[in-house]
Amino acid sequence: MGGKHRDARAVRKRVLRPSGDDVCAVGHITRDRIRIGNEVREQPGGAADYLSLAPRRFGRNVAVVTKMARADESFLLSELKAESIDVSCIRSATTTTFENVYSKLNLDRRVQKAGSVPPRIED
Repeated sequence: MGGKHRDARAVRKRVLRPSGDDVCAVGHITRDRIRIGNEVREQPGGAADYLSLAPRRFGRNVAVVTKMARADESFLLSELKAESIDVSCIRSATTTTFENVYSKLNLDRRVQKAGSVPPRIED
């Protein structure tokens, strides 16, 4: 299980070639740490993750190009793989991580902390 790790050049060639996909999301799939009071859970997140699921569930062919650490693939990509979304990953030493801290008294208010540097435009 997991995405196809490729170098940036190989991914660029693949994205620029017609693939038959209706939607191609290029961007972050993140590790989101949700903290409500003393309870903490982790889940996949990020624009590419959320963007890819809706069209796939409406029957569209979807591909995702993202960048993450190989160690995070299994956890972060499992739902996309289960939905038969084609995922291509560029290797990275880290995965973008966000911590969203909520108060039990007011779930409409959060503090968000970013835990890594976003991909460079050159990637």
